[in-house]
Amino acid sequence: MSEEASKDATTPSSTSWHDRGRAVICAKNDDALLPLSVVHLCIICYAFSYWFCQPVEPYLLKKLGGDKMTWGYVQSLYNACMLVGSPIVGRICDVCGVKIGGITTLIAGALSYLLMACAWNLPSFYLSKLPTVFLATMQVSQTIVAHLSDTESRSEALGRLSVSYGIGMVFGAFTGGFFGERFGYQANPVVACCVSLSLIPMFLCFVPSQILVKKDDEDSGGLQMSVICKLLTIPRVASLVCTCILLSVGLGLHRNTFPNVMLYHFKLDPSDQGVVISAGAVCAVLANVFLIGPSVRCVGERWLLLSMMLVLLVCVLVYTMATASNLWLFYALIVPKAIAAAMVMTVIASLFTRITPLEQVGTAVAIMHSIATLSGIGLPLLGNYIFMAYGFVLVCLCSAAMLGIAIIHGFFAEGIRDFTGAEGDESRHLSSGDGPSV
Repeated sequence: MSEEASKDATTPSSTSWHDRGRAVICAKNDDALLPLSVVHLCIICYAFSYWFCQPVEPYLLKKLGGDKMTWGYVQSLYNACMLVGSPIVGRICDVCGVKIGGITTLIAGALSYLLMACAWNLPSFYLSKLPTVFLATMQVSQTIVAHLSDTESRSEALGRLSVSYGIGMVFGAFTGGFFGERFGYQANPVVACCVSLSLIPMFLCFVPSQILVKKDDEDSGGLQMSVICKLLTIPRVASLVCTCILLSVGLGLHRNTFPNVMLYHFKLDPSDQGVVISAGAVCAVLANVFLIGPSVRCVGERWLLLSMMLVLLVCVLVYTMATASNLWLFYALIVPKAIAAAMVMTVIASLFTRITPLEQVGTAVAIMHSIATLSGIGLPLLGNYIFMAYGFVLVCLCSAAMLGIAIIHGFFAEGIRDFTGAEGDESRHLSSGDGPSV
């Protein structure tokens, strides 16, 4: 009797914690709880590794002989690699499973950081960016979340993933600047390499290999442009792609010049850059924890997306008045800009996963990431050239113009209209059993 009483006493508590865990990460069943928990832990460490190096990269380039345009070259190379690799990683997830895709991205990240730590001149630094062709850990994680979360809580599930990314980003960026100043800029990628390698056993042991593996009778040969083209024939997907392109250009023009702007225009140190990045990440985390779910339920994904795009437009315009002599304005804009950008990306990711057939979600997420990386090939060069030749104000005005066009297109776009029943999930298979709702 005492044994049964003990069991009865402990079961409700364990069940309560179990249910809380499922609710926090939006797992659709008990079997999904452990894999999603591991994915969130991996994303925290992945983000920590990446952002641990970001505050020191512009200063390392300057130390190796670079100038204002060098950062643009590096970003263009990085985005070109991501553009090539993103659809391939997405297809690997669809065909071979997310376990293979995730391990591939982690190995690629570790190799990139190792080469960066060994760089002795600019060409060797460029070489360190080549393995990032497969650095798509967030993309793989979004694919896992899309399959292991309920459709009704998809936006919140992706928001929780962004929270985990933001946690890693906060600690990585904040400590990275101080660490680089104390131990040298190339000590940062050494730490990042070790952290990336430590994630591989967890991914290998706890992420199910059967997720997204194709049937034997299906065509599963490599990257298929036909799959991408087929998705783009879905009107809502094509419309959402157009909105995403305009938004990526508007945000990317401003974002890809910002590290140089902080170094040369606002005269910030690596530790200051780390604090700025961390503050933005904290705001993004809080937005995805406390704002994304209630906001979607209150106004819907369409109006939330449009309103946050408008906030970004206003922030970019106000940046034209910020200088090194009034840094308070620069710091004040961190909060609204970070919150708006975080909510925009979360809603767009949710829309991409909800308007595509379930078995092609990996490819759909890859398309979303490819848009950002494609715009990031030319924009760092263009943005940093404008910054070097004409100043930061013109960069902001060009960015604001593209954001304005994105808002106008988004207002009429079919791809971001709210889900209001069965029509909102028209592209999914009826047998999937996932019903849309907002």
